[in-house]
Amino acid sequence: MTAATLLSRMQVMYNELQITSGGDDETRALAALDMAQDYLEAVAAAMPRIGQTTTTVASVANTETTALPTGMLRLDSLWYIDASTSLPAWEVLSIDDTGGYRPSTQWPVNLGLSSPTGVPNRFAYDSANFYWSPRPDAAYTFRVYGLFACTDITTRAITFGWPDDLSTPVAAFANRLLKMGIDDPIQDAQALAEETFTPALRRMRNMVRQHPIGRAYTRTHFT
Repeated sequence: MTAATLLSRMQVMYNELQITSGGDDETRALAALDMAQDYLEAVAAAMPRIGQTTTTVASVANTETTALPTGMLRLDSLWYIDASTSLPAWEVLSIDDTGGYRPSTQWPVNLGLSSPTGVPNRFAYDSANFYWSPRPDAAYTFRVYGLFACTDITTRAITFGWPDDLSTPVAAFANRLLKMGIDDPIQDAQALAEETFTPALRRMRNMVRQHPIGRAYTRTHFT
């Protein structure tokens, strides 16, 4: 299914649209569809396994970080790929503590410790990179299971990257966005903004959903 079909479904629900090729509303309608797809992906990112696909990333020898895959919205699991079999060998687990991928000790003990290297079996992350533990001593490949953003809807020929049964809700939401630009009062725009951005912000707060976050006990209490 292409964006042309989505445009046709928009017109079924909003028959005043001029969305034939080169029509007066075509550009705005395509922009609205792309915005609706972004919203769909923000909601899906908060739901484990929804829309899950895979890609791979590779570490670089003696480099602590690897860039996150392009368009990654949710990480469900990360597996080390055995070079001899090209199959997953073990799951690389996430580290809860910020900076926890580098074991630390206080001075002067740390002066006698060397930074470990080898095949990574744990990772931390931020908005841009994986941080490996231990630091890779060679190039290794990892399979990433998660949700990745589909191609932006910019032309009629773009393929819709979600199942067909989601095309009607996306078209309906796109129409809602178009009508908001015509006749909805400002308070409705604010309500839609909150409805739209909240799932995206929740996704950014906890993108990795590989396993429950463990409790950290930092204080001793005596009764």
